[in-house]
Amino acid sequence: MGSPADLVAARAAAPLPALRKDFIVCDYQVYESAAMGADALLLIVRILPVAALTDLIGLTADLGLAALVEVYSAEDLESADRAGARLIGINNRNLASFETDLDHTLRLLPQLRPDQTVVAASGIKTRDDIRQYRQRGVFNFLIGESLVRSENPAGFLKMLRGDNEDAEG
Repeated sequence: MGSPADLVAARAAAPLPALRKDFIVCDYQVYESAAMGADALLLIVRILPVAALTDLIGLTADLGLAALVEVYSAEDLESADRAGARLIGINNRNLASFETDLDHTLRLLPQLRPDQTVVAASGIKTRDDIRQYRQRGVFNFLIGESLVRSENPAGFLKMLRGDNEDAEG
């Protein structure tokens, strides 16, 4: 239910990086993302042939944007590697069954190259979820549904960040 106007409004409202989370499949959408003020866009390996993924990653970089490349399986990760992806979002939700498994990111984590940055995505709901990921070397998260469904999104985000805890180090 989003629109380009939503991204433009978000970009204007906050200094944080803005991610265009959409089904990007062509060059036009990459240019459109840049024009809307996105800092990054989502490229889903499952819906793109490796050649197209490679081209879109290159164009994204040429325009000064980051490409968050979403994978689910080891095969997806192999395709992302071949395409030159460096920012890897591991989706904890199986899009075939809609089951969510927070350990999924941790199982794929050892297969990432040292020059790749992981982003855990889907199913993150508690500070303990964040803490467990951090203990295993995962420091980046894509949190959507639980944040949107929260009665107090600002408070929920503070809880996830641990803003009410003593310094964690």
